[in-house]
Amino acid sequence: MAVPSPLERLSRPQSAVHRVRPPTYRVAVADADVTGDGGSLVFMLTRSGAVHAAGSVLFRTAGTAVAPSDYSAGVGRVRFAPSTR
Repeated sequence: MAVPSPLERLSRPQSAVHRVRPPTYRVAVADADVTGDGGSLVFMLTRSGAVHAAGSVLFRTAGTAVAPSDYSAGVGRVRFAPSTR
């Protein structure tokens, strides 16, 4: 096996793969309670960590109440703009 010359070493195409991991952030939601026919609930989401980039979180309603007799079940996605907490 021949040792490549310095010119051959410089002229050979090379590539490298660098995987960029998505930013890591956490989303917290406070519990909400309602008694009787309390109407609508609003849940406050708080994002922390790498908030410089846009992000999203999927959600679904669940708990001790029973859908559809106690509440209307919901599933969706909350999207955060960059720098939004």
